Amino acid sequence: MPNQIDTDSTPEQTTTPEMAPVAAPVPAPAAPAAEKKPARPAPRVTQSALYLREYLERNGWSLAAFGREVGCTKGNIFNLITGKNLPSLQLAMKIEAATGGEVRLGEWT
Repeated sequence: MPNQIDTDSTPEQTTTPEMAPVAAPVPAPAAPAAEKKPARPAPRVTQSALYLREYLERNGWSLAAFGREVGCTKGNIFNLITGKNLPSLQLAMKIEAATGGEVRLGEWT
């Protein structure tokens, strides 16, 4: 007679103190809300920035062409005329020379 496996019976399960259920781990406290960065101040458009914008428009200069004339990129010129950045002393001197003094060095601040 072949060996038959008794599928109706299961091994006895007992609970002992060593096998007591373990409590679920306590979740870590929630991370504090990310702090908002302070708002970037609005650009301050200086008198020279306005003069430079007018000069470029009046004389038909593109930002790229004028940037090449003074040794910087069109992005730098855009940032100057929108008040996002101020020029270095050297760049302000080059702008004054390139505009024939229409955009003065001392009016950038």
